[in-house]
Amino acid sequence: LIDVFSRLVTGIYVGLEGPSWIGAMMALDNMVADKVEFCKVYGIDIAEDEWPAHHLPEIILADRGEFEGNSPENLMRNLGVFIENTPPYRGDLKGIIERSFNTLNIKIKHKTPGAIMKEFRQRGDKDYRLDATLTLEEFYKIYIRLVLYHNTTIIQKYPLEIDMITAGIAPIPSKLWNWGLEYRKGRIKDIDREIFRLNILPKAKASISRSGIRFLGRFYSSQKAVKEQWFIKNKIISIDIVYDPRKLNYIYILDDDGKSFEKCYLLDT
Repeated sequence: LIDVFSRLVTGIYVGLEGPSWIGAMMALDNMVADKVEFCKVYGIDIAEDEWPAHHLPEIILADRGEFEGNSPENLMRNLGVFIENTPPYRGDLKGIIERSFNTLNIKIKHKTPGAIMKEFRQRGDKDYRLDATLTLEEFYKIYIRLVLYHNTTIIQKYPLEIDMITAGIAPIPSKLWNWGLEYRKGRIKDIDREIFRLNILPKAKASISRSGIRFLGRFYSSQKAVKEQWFIKNKIISIDIVYDPRKLNYIYILDDDGKSFEKCYLLDT
């Protein structure tokens, strides 16, 4: 994810799945994360001004795909983020991010073994995948360093405004970001990361029965369910829940405002 004004990379995700809401969800989660703590997980120490983004934007411009359908509904309704999707086959309408992909891919291809060089492949060549040696974590480290380099490097042909020239601001993403926060009326905001996560997790239906809250063949309960005696009724009731597909120890029942929730834990059965 890239900020349109400053060109600062605000969130990234490296994964093995194809284009999906799960990948978009992980990038959004990284968008609001403290980047100093995030980089520390991968053994990279940075100062906050090297990657200062941990905010929620007013608008996200996407290219349909992952941001179509009901997946971003809670993000829009509860957190007030507008999703704007470009028409099909109009990558030029979000050239900033397309150009960034191209630039980063070119840099990675020249530094990482196992890259796909389709334009240079000939019939009978060795399978390029056999040269791959990096783990996902090692690849992540390379990508983080490329992002840090981008955030602190001058942008060629950036359209500097008169105020920026007068203030002596160089067209460097991190400097433009900080200058914009101080002198431009930005609409980014801080948000509790746990609340944000609950509003981007996939939604699903669960059913309440005498055995518990049933979801994907598993049964859950919660303090509120026990206190209000949800399980003594014979009638099966359907409810809306959100869940993390990577870890099904818990599911969550969101309140109407999207700012509070009931956490349900997995039963031994």
